[in-house]
Parts: sequence; structure tokens; C-alpha cells
Amino acid sequence: MATTCFERARYEYGEKLAKASAFKANADLKHVLSPKEASDLRRQAAEIFEAIGVADSAAECFYMLKEYEKAGSIFMEKCGESALQKAGECFSLAGHYSRAAEAYARGNFFSKCLSNCAKGELFEMGLQYIGNWRRLGNEDRGTVRKSKEIEKLEQDFLESCALHHYDLGDYRAMMKYVKAFRCIDSMRNLLKRLGCLDELISLEEDFGNFSVAAKIVRMKGDILREADLLGKSGQNKEASMNILWYVLFYSLWAPGSKGWPLKQFAQKEELVAKAKHLAKSEPIAFYEYVSVESSILLNKQSSLAELKECFSTSRRNGSVRGEILCARNILDFHLRQNISNFFWEYDWLVDPMEYSEPRILGNQISIDSLVCFWNLWREKIVRIIKCVECVEMVEEMENRCFWEFCLNYFGVLEQRTNMQGTYHLLNPDADWVRNIDKRILQRNGQLVALELRQLVSAAQKYWYSELTSLGMELLDKLDALHLFLAKSSLPNFWQSRCLVLIHEVAKFLQELDCPNPSFRDSGALEGFIDTSCRRYFGHIFPLDWRLSPAENMISLRGSQASRLFT
Repeated sequence: MATTCFERARYEYGEKLAKASAFKANADLKHVLSPKEASDLRRQAAEIFEAIGVADSAAECFYMLKEYEKAGSIFMEKCGESALQKAGECFSLAGHYSRAAEAYARGNFFSKCLSNCAKGELFEMGLQYIGNWRRLGNEDRGTVRKSKEIEKLEQDFLESCALHHYDLGDYRAMMKYVKAFRCIDSMRNLLKRLGCLDELISLEEDFGNFSVAAKIVRMKGDILREADLLGKSGQNKEASMNILWYVLFYSLWAPGSKGWPLKQFAQKEELVAKAKHLAKSEPIAFYEYVSVESSILLNKQSSLAELKECFSTSRRNGSVRGEILCARNILDFHLRQNISNFFWEYDWLVDPMEYSEPRILGNQISIDSLVCFWNLWREKIVRIIKCVECVEMVEEMENRCFWEFCLNYFGVLEQRTNMQGTYHLLNPDADWVRNIDKRILQRNGQLVALELRQLVSAAQKYWYSELTSLGMELLDKLDALHLFLAKSSLPNFWQSRCLVLIHEVAKFLQELDCPNPSFRDSGALEGFIDTSCRRYFGHIFPLDWRLSPAENMISLRGSQASRLFT
């Protein structure tokens, strides 16, 4: 009726509007029973509505026809702001996620906009929209509650973008979205959860959090980079100590090295110079400490006097590391020397340390200085072994120093959380690790972890081995000295003194509670003990009773050392 009226009135717009409305109403009636006829009617209605500019009705018809892109375009371009949500829905159904996101963004439908960006993997577009919304400011976002909701939507979207690129292995792209998070704690939490330590370190550096970055680097075991970051954060003392640790470890356990003695390597002098440079801004006592430690680690002392000076300074500075390394260097110096270089200036009992010190400063060596520094080094190693055996109870600062020296020596990184310690190997291929069952080593990220009991066992074996091997070398030297004295015209006192020292060292080694002792060493020790006893009594109690012993021999007979033979 409306169509007929408009036709008679020659009102063309009304006529077409009525006709299109009739087609649409008829299509709605036939939608279930005759879907094809309903679709034809709806298409005719849509075309007429579009032609006469009734955009919303045209779009509705195209929507019902499932021509979503066409419907979305009409809603978006011709129906105003109120139809943007419908436009977004149409484009989303059509799979045109970029146009859907655009429609939702124009209508401030933040959640649906980001959802379509995510569906279409339009991460860059979503990031741009988030940037635009943030630039608008929170005052345009309504209530605080709504602002929080929007922030959560942003966070969820950005995190999904980051995870997408993480799965692809594109960490550079991942970080673009991580850095768009609203707070650094959220950035940290995600990167820690994903185990992206390198990216987390770079992030902290970008924010100027060098101290925090240094702690993360320690989790990776990168000692030199940690030192660099500590220096940037103003913690020069800690940075300097880290470098010295690295130099010690690498001097001992560089690829192909079997431990002592300290070796040279390409960056050694450069690193030592850096440690000293960092120490310059610290108190003078610390600078002296680093200077002496650097000198010891470079191992370029050309004389015995210089070695002794480093030892004395280390003792004065309370440096366990310096004392042990210097004592070993001085001991090695003695063992390398030709027997003819030993001095025999006196023929009475003296205090070895008191007598040796001025002679060493004059670059003179004697049997007493040899044994003196053996005793000094031996005492330190025995102390280390005792600390290792009861490491879980190492609380006193002095004992803690020995445990830390042991860790530093082997390149073991101790990290403690809630009183629990984890022990990571800076170089799992180091020679001292070779006897550890590789099946018990556990990879922890980029580091290899070792159980405490396995570390204790390996440390004990190593230090016992060092004691016995160096002790046997010392016994061979003392035996050679005794043979030299027996062939020379030197007083009987010196031969007896040498035998006392052989017996003393051999008894010490024999009484060591050494795990897996060498059968060869056990037999050799018995030989040294028996031979020294027999020869000693021949000197102290000569068979010819008419030979009265000299005063110094009587003194030697009554000494504490002689009681070892009884």
C-alpha cells in the first residue's frame, strides 16, 4: 500500500524506500522456510537501500547475507560513529582484522581493537594504537577502574606479542614489545620466566640499573662482565676483586692447563691493569692489596727477595690467597735450585723462620728456608681441607676466607638463596673436574651445577694430591741434599739435621688421612722413614764410643724433632 501511494504521488524516494522495506520484511518472513528466496529478496532490498542512501538498512541486509566486508564498509563509511562497533564486528567476521581494529579504535573499543590485532598478528598496529591511547592521557579514559582495565588489556596484548616473537626465536622483536610494558617489574617478571637473561641484562643497563644487571650476570657466571657492570655502578672494590678472581682461575684452568703453576694468557696484563685502575678510587690500603695480588698473579717476580716481600705484604694485608700462592712460589723456587746453591752458614739449632727471613731477602736459600716455607704452605692447605670437610659450619670470617679461596681457586661460583647454596662451575671442562662423574653434573641455564658433597670430595682429593705430590718432591730434594752433605766435608750436624727433616716430612705424609692413597707413595714413605731413622741414630750415637759428640749434636739429640724417632 505504501509503495502504491508513493508511486501515485510520484514520490520516487518514498516508492523505493517502501519497496525495499517490503522486500526486507518478506525476506524476514521466509528466512527459515525458504532461505534462498529470502536471500534474493534481501539482496534486492540491500541494493535499493544503498542506492537511495539508507545506509544502515543496506548494511543490515548485507550483514544478513553474510557479505560482512560490504556491510562493514557501509557501517564504517556511511553510518557515523555510532555504527563503528557494528563495522568492527563485520570486518572481524570477514577476517579483515586490520579494518576491524581500525573501526574499533575509532570507536574507542580498546579490548576488541587489540583482540583483532592479536587475531591478525597485527602486532605493530596494536603497538601504535597503544601508543596513541597513552598519548591521549588518562583523563580521557573515564574512571580509575576503567583505566586499570585498559592497562590490563594493554599488558595482555603486549605480552602475547612478546611471547609470539619469543616462540619464533626473534628476541630483538620480542624486546620491542617488552619495553612497551608500563612498568619495569612486569618486564623483569616476563624475561625471568622465559629465562632470557641476556635481554634482561640489556634492559637493566638501558634503565641505568647497573648493580641489578651485575647480579643477573652473576647468575650466568660471566665474571668479567659482572666486573664491568659493578664498575659502572660505582662498586669499584667488588669489580676489582672479580677481575682478580678471574685472573687466578684462568691462570690455573685455561683450556689445556692442569692447574699449578700459574700460566700467562693473552688478556692477563690488561685485566690486572684494569683491576688496579678500579682500586685507585678506593682507600689506599685496598689499592696496596690489589697491587700486591696483581703482582703475585702476574708471577713475574725475578728474585727470591721479591717473592718474600709479596708474602710478607700478603700476610700483613690478611690475604689468604696471597700467602698461599707466595709460599708455593717460594717453595717451588727452592725445589728448582741446584743443590750447590744452598747455604750452610751455621752449625747450631735456630728458629727456621727467624733465620730464613734475612737470608731470603739477600736471595740466599738454605735447608731451613726450604722446610720453613713447606710448613707455611702445608699449614694453609691442611686448614683448607679442614674447612672443606665442615663447610656447612664455616661461619667464622677466617675459616670463611679459606673456603672462599678454595672456591676461587677452582672457579666455582657459590650462589645462596634462603640459606641454600648452589655451586656452578665456570669451566666444567677444567682438569680438576675430570674425576667427577659427569652424570651428576646438572645444567642450570648456561651454567653447570655441582652438588656440595661432590665439590667437597673433589676438593679434598685435589688438595691431598697436592700435599702428597709436593711432599714427595720435597723428600727427594732433602734426600739429595743429604747425599750431597755425606760426600762433602760439611759438619755431621747438617747430615743429622737433614735426616730429621726427612723423617718429619715423611711421617706427616704417612699420617695424612688421604682418600685413595697411592701404593707407590706409601712404599716410598716407609723407605724414607726407615732410612732416616737408621742413619740418624748412626750420627747421634756413633758406634765408636771414643768419639764424643759435639755440643750441637747433643743439642740436636735433645730437640723436639729427635723425639719423632722414638
